[in-house]
Amino acid sequence: MPREGISYHVDDLWRARVTDRLGELKKRASWLADQSGCPRSMVSELLSKKRDSSTYLPEIHKALGWEPPLG
Repeated sequence: MPREGISYHVDDLWRARVTDRLGELKKRASWLADQSGCPRSMVSELLSKKRDSSTYLPEIHKALGWEPPLG
C-alpha cells in the first residue's frame, strides 16, 4: 500500500546534494533510511535514479539537517 501524502520530485541535483551530505556526515544510505523512517529500498532507488519521487522527502531532509522541501 503506497504511503499517503505529497509526493515530492527528485532530480540529479538533489541526488548529488544528498550524496555529498552523506559524505560530509560520514554516513551511508542505510543510515539515512533508518533515521528518516524511509524504507532502505526506496532510498536506494531514489539515489540510483530508479525512482524520481517520494513522500518521504520531509523526513529525509530532516535527517540530513535540511529545511523541509517546499510543497
